[in-house]
Amino acid sequence: MIRLTPKIFKNMIRNNANDICTSIYISVNNKKPNTLAIKDEQIKLKNSVKKIIQQLKDSGISKNDAESEITLLSGIENNSEIISDPREGLALFSNAKNLYYIKLPINVPETALALNNYYIIPIIPWLSHRKKFFLLTLSLNNARLYSYSDYELREEKDLFSAEATSEVSLLREKQKSLQFRTGQEGSGKALFHGQGRNKDEKQLLAEKILRIVNRQLMQYLEGHNEPLLIAAVDSVFSIFKSFSDYEHIYQTNLGGNYDEKSQNDLKKEAVKHMENYFNEGKNTALASYPEKAGKNVTSTAITNILQSGIEGKIDHLFIKKGEYYWGKFDAENKKVYLDEQQKPDNNCLLNEACLLSLLNGGNVYLAEEEEMPEKNIQVCAIYRY
Repeated sequence: MIRLTPKIFKNMIRNNANDICTSIYISVNNKKPNTLAIKDEQIKLKNSVKKIIQQLKDSGISKNDAESEITLLSGIENNSEIISDPREGLALFSNAKNLYYIKLPINVPETALALNNYYIIPIIPWLSHRKKFFLLTLSLNNARLYSYSDYELREEKDLFSAEATSEVSLLREKQKSLQFRTGQEGSGKALFHGQGRNKDEKQLLAEKILRIVNRQLMQYLEGHNEPLLIAAVDSVFSIFKSFSDYEHIYQTNLGGNYDEKSQNDLKKEAVKHMENYFNEGKNTALASYPEKAGKNVTSTAITNILQSGIEGKIDHLFIKKGEYYWGKFDAENKKVYLDEQQKPDNNCLLNEACLLSLLNGGNVYLAEEEEMPEKNIQVCAIYRY
């Protein structure tokens, strides 16, 4: 049994040798108590295996031979490695030799298919969500650095920890007398409270504190080029951004005071704020579509797209969410035979296009209907040439 990673995924789809490939996706209600979530997972796994066996029988394979083809799935609902620590989704892929699994941090449509290729469309979001960023929660009292990748937010360093310079401690003593307090009111202005000090002096002290944070930050981030999202009130963000040595600060801040925010809530807000960053490739491809269409390097015809996929011409492929194209592709004669539904001897042609694109270095995006480059289409490709 092999835990799936993006690198292993590429090898998996490249080396299936047209075996019978089973693909199972289940959604998991991990908000339930752990024992109930696992019980639901077990039931769904068992039912999915039954569906696979039925599909194989419908293709003309005897029950015994069908069960033999999926030996690695036998009793999978009781495999502790699979069912323990449930996430939002689970994907299983198997052939006669290997069983792959991935616990997904995203919800997936429940699917059970036996084809001559792995059905991979539901995990496209997981494959494309590989970009990393750093997050700094920043105030005049706290500064914590996090890293985000693979759907996980991990705390990396407390920049106000005991490792900070003695200058921080001295400034903290001075800060006590001035009773700095940072907050956010409508305009996001910081409030500084103290007696016997004018505003400029208080702002200068705030800048000194933030400069120490900057030095601590650069000890950790020197050599990195990932975006740094800062969670801070607008005034603190503005001061820090004006002198920070890190050249990749994200253009907008996550506004507010995050000193007491839970890590889970922080992750949700940060990921939502960085949506444009994660969709950068997709948005750039969409913006280029009218020009590319004018140069005849786009297509919405599945036959043309599949042939171009074989030739390695696909640069960007858009697939409408929730769509299937059941049928067969005759590559030699460049013909597509469409079916109204899944049959024992056909495949999802959108999935075939997806596989061909990924295997040849193309980018694949799942899109809502309103995001598709043209109206009333299920698939669209932008070619390299």
